[in-house]
Amino acid sequence: MNRRKSGAATVSVYEYDMDTAEKTLTIRKFANADADWLDFVKDNRLKQYTGAIYDIVIGAVANDDVLPTILLYIDGTLDVNLTLGALKTRKLVDQICLKTEKALALLKFMRVEAA
Repeated sequence: MNRRKSGAATVSVYEYDMDTAEKTLTIRKFANADADWLDFVKDNRLKQYTGAIYDIVIGAVANDDVLPTILLYIDGTLDVNLTLGALKTRKLVDQICLKTEKALALLKFMRVEAA
């Protein structure tokens, strides 16, 4: 077996000032994968989102695990209730998306650690 050597794995560690973010930025937080979240994901996937512009969006990740179900919703095969019911069988994890320079400015590099 031919294995290529590569550099050592490292992890960059950052700190985020969420207190300041909550006081100074526009944040959209989805507490659950609900109808509002689903429509937000759909509109963004279709590049049709026309709502408020947020510095940060927090909510469930629409990753490869759930995307097939969301695509069935987008093409009209599933309605909102069936889609949300199907998504309840998945383990959804949250993400924090820093969408603007103002949001990124609160990100502080701390250190690099060997993985």
